[in-house]
Amino acid sequence: MSSIAYLSKNSESFDSVEEDDSDDEDLATLGITLPPSEISLPRPICSKKEEWISEKIKKCMVICDFKQDSIDDIEEKTESLDDLLEFFIQDPGPMSRDIYGQLFDMFSVNLCRKIPQSVKRCYDPEEDSHTMEEAWPHLKLVYEIFVRFLEMSCLRLDYSKVYMSDRFLHEIMELMDSDDPREKDLAKTVVHRIYARFCTSRPYLRKELCNILLKFIYDTEFFSGISEILEIFSCIINGLSVPLSEEFVVFLSKVLVPLHKVKNLSTFLHPLTICLVNFLHKDTNTFKIIIEGLIKYWPKTNSQKEVQFLSEIEELFEALDSEGFGQVLGPLVSQLSKCVLSPHFQVVERSLSLFDNPWAWHLVKEHYTKVLPYLMPSLLQRRRGHWNQTVAVLVNNILKKFKELDPPFFENVVRECMKPPAEPKKTRKSRNNVDEDSLEEGIWGSEEDNFEGYFPNTFSGRGDEIEK
Repeated sequence: MSSIAYLSKNSESFDSVEEDDSDDEDLATLGITLPPSEISLPRPICSKKEEWISEKIKKCMVICDFKQDSIDDIEEKTESLDDLLEFFIQDPGPMSRDIYGQLFDMFSVNLCRKIPQSVKRCYDPEEDSHTMEEAWPHLKLVYEIFVRFLEMSCLRLDYSKVYMSDRFLHEIMELMDSDDPREKDLAKTVVHRIYARFCTSRPYLRKELCNILLKFIYDTEFFSGISEILEIFSCIINGLSVPLSEEFVVFLSKVLVPLHKVKNLSTFLHPLTICLVNFLHKDTNTFKIIIEGLIKYWPKTNSQKEVQFLSEIEELFEALDSEGFGQVLGPLVSQLSKCVLSPHFQVVERSLSLFDNPWAWHLVKEHYTKVLPYLMPSLLQRRRGHWNQTVAVLVNNILKKFKELDPPFFENVVRECMKPPAEPKKTRKSRNNVDEDSLEEGIWGSEEDNFEGYFPNTFSGRGDEIEK
């Protein structure tokens, strides 16, 4: 018979007499409602049950080597961990301070350990496979016991704080650096539960998590659990009150935005974007901080990273209003215009596809007269032709959409773009002599083109300079 079954069968010897609910019924008839903790207090665990818990904890304190230890020793600890987990699943009720101390000792002995630096230095999260923990069957159970312990309805915060030192919290956060994705996920859950239950520990947790991110950005550029940390922060940001405190505005500008400069951005881009979107939901004025940072760290030679930046901007658009878009219209549209002229077709295609997003197009229409002058030179340059058929179609569609909004204004912008820049006469004459034949070949396509009347067959203008 298992230990839990024995406890269930002999529950009368452990539990006190059942409480009488008659007083609660009398209060209800009087229309008085008390908090649950005042209506029925949990029954304390009797000494025999605490002795059983203590015995199980001692067995769980033994660290098993899955390569050398016998199967019997490993299975004995597994059984003890299973019994403890089932015990906490049942929400056992109040426990003595001594049991709290033993539990935290067990958590610390089993979980708090360091990953070998030699393994961390040679690990590439984008290329290498994960190194799985050999003792995971035991670690998983310890994590699950810890989570259930933190979720207890009768958890004594005052007892827990005695053993939950800053050093202990730091070691728990470092567990998210594990190469095993299973451990990273459960370590994240533990940190999140601690943050939710222990309000006094929140400032320290935020500070340490920020320090990990800053060290990752400016020093090591390696921490396996960046995604997990950002997932925790996304929940924290989602629960913030407005107006945002200075601490979180600084966190946005000095920590989250600089994360875009890291090489392996793709490994944590999704949770990072969620954090930024949550900031926009709280205050759209933060869009200015985000966009200025993205432009500052915009990749110069990494086209794949440019595509990631553009995808992120599209997701940010979904949480933006017209006022927020207007604050950074110039720098943002100017950067998009540069992307339209990128030599890499995927960057061009991704930048043009932004205008197919319904909400992004709505924002553009709200500021049509300001957006079009920034974009038109690049669109006209791409209109001359591109080897990729998708790009050519996208350019034509965008120009048609802009034309339909306000044909007279559209024509004026096109005409302004086609004007030659002010240059010394000698230089302009020399250039015209060289380019006259090529311009007369019909760089705007056939006469049957839909843009006839807006795109003359011959002109010399800003588009030629960009192409050169």
